[in-house]
Amino acid sequence: MPSTYVRKSRREEDLEKERSGATGDQRKRIERRLDDERRDRQREESRRRSIVGSAQTERDEWIQAKRLRAGSRFNLHYPNGVTPEAAMPESIMAALREYVDFPRPGPSPNSGARVYSRTLEKGMREDEVAHALGHPSSRKVSEDGGLTLVNSTYEVRDSTISVQFANGVVVKFGLISK
Repeated sequence: MPSTYVRKSRREEDLEKERSGATGDQRKRIERRLDDERRDRQREESRRRSIVGSAQTERDEWIQAKRLRAGSRFNLHYPNGVTPEAAMPESIMAALREYVDFPRPGPSPNSGARVYSRTLEKGMREDEVAHALGHPSSRKVSEDGGLTLVNSTYEVRDSTISVQFANGVVVKFGLISK
């Protein structure tokens, strides 16, 4: 937070020096002028605090709005590296269970886009998607930072469904009408 401190003015410093050598009425006049200078300085500090407070409030509101637009993201940290067991969908879902509700739809027959819209959800395992949509028409596998990434395409009636998996769990999907 920026400083709201206001230095003594040259006039205030000069009045303090004058006061030390003054006596009686002259000293009282100097004290009144010093009080005026101090009040001016305090008003300026108060004005600056108000400006900083308003700016901080605006910044906090902007950050909150940005967070709402950004959506959710989780970073999983493994101090000793990612073991094959820790990279399994069940382990990842267990680690996130406190924060994410992973739905478990029952098996559905392969019945086209209707099944897609009802049962395909983030967090599903690859075998659950295959059970709901059948075998993919294409499947590309890659590695990234210890994660196994799979991009699968399913042809279902008059639609193409693209599904992206990370370590066997759906992370993104989309429907393209033909």
